[in-house]
Amino acid sequence: MKVTNASRLRIALIPLLWARVAPSTMGGVEFIVVPLTECNLIEAMERGRAWEYEYYETCNIAEALQTSGSFDVVHFHVGCYAIPLGALSRSPVLHTLHNPITPDAIWLLERYVEAPVTAVSHSQIAGIPDQRRSRIQVIHNGCDFGAQAFSPAPGKYLAFLGRMGPGKSPHDAIRIAKQSGLPLVLAGQPLDQEEHAYFAEKIQPLIDGRTVIHIGAVDQRQKNTF
Repeated sequence: MKVTNASRLRIALIPLLWARVAPSTMGGVEFIVVPLTECNLIEAMERGRAWEYEYYETCNIAEALQTSGSFDVVHFHVGCYAIPLGALSRSPVLHTLHNPITPDAIWLLERYVEAPVTAVSHSQIAGIPDQRRSRIQVIHNGCDFGAQAFSPAPGKYLAFLGRMGPGKSPHDAIRIAKQSGLPLVLAGQPLDQEEHAYFAEKIQPLIDGRTVIHIGAVDQRQKNTF
């Protein structure tokens, strides 16, 4: 997005730390954040492995708030974690929720009812009580059509793109493929210990290289052809 007038806004976009911006193979939220604006990337943490991830995420939020006076808007993409701290910002704050809403998240949203929040779908916030849900605007994820290649002749298979974890339900994709009689190609990989255990128990035994094929992680170029 290019702003050509003299009153150009300075917007701070604060994503999570678990995947880099812009992602090559993983990072759904980061993939959505990248096209929102032309920006300067500020490295909040050095790359590495974390024993307790929350400490680094807290520092990421804190450093964003410390510099909030330099921006016209601070836009958090970290779920509900930053909502209690948003009042400390010296500039207006917006929180976009990208992930499923848990009972704990509902508790937090109702506790901070004045916090400006957007969601990415109506089904995402369907479980939130009406009074709080009515204050949440739904703005669907955008798509950079210039970066996506349209294929008028799709392959004769079903495709699944996502992490190999229970939250993404690749086992449901396999079930649907078997019912349809079409082969299924799975693209993606498990992320953490829970997802590795799920993949080994629920998915790997069903991969036969013929009706269910797993090609692992794919980059943006491979996603276009996939």
